[in-house]
Amino acid sequence: MGEDLKRMAELLKTGASMLEEACPQCGSPLFKLTSGEVYCAKCDRKVLIVKSDEEVPSALTPMALSTLEETLTVNLQRLEKAVRAETSPEALEGLLKLVNSHLEALERIRRIRRQS
Repeated sequence: MGEDLKRMAELLKTGASMLEEACPQCGSPLFKLTSGEVYCAKCDRKVLIVKSDEEVPSALTPMALSTLEETLTVNLQRLEKAVRAETSPEALEGLLKLVNSHLEALERIRRIRRQS
């Protein structure tokens, strides 16, 4: 049995339901997870379903915020290592400004999420 079929079977076992809609990327059946998210087992990724073009921006915003938060977190980890290794006060000041701007951006993202 193919890996994607195994994933589909596992999704059904865990309570997901198969939807009538197909993945726009591969044409495979989509599954609604118990969390409410829609998932393509073949592509191994979440899928957003919108009924009209007007819904696209509001549907994409949470996903974009999540991706941005993830990127900022990864960059903060890199900056932390650079701060630890830096000995020049001038370079350290620049790195700390970057850390601060990343933290401010993360705070704004989380504030936006709370308001949604």
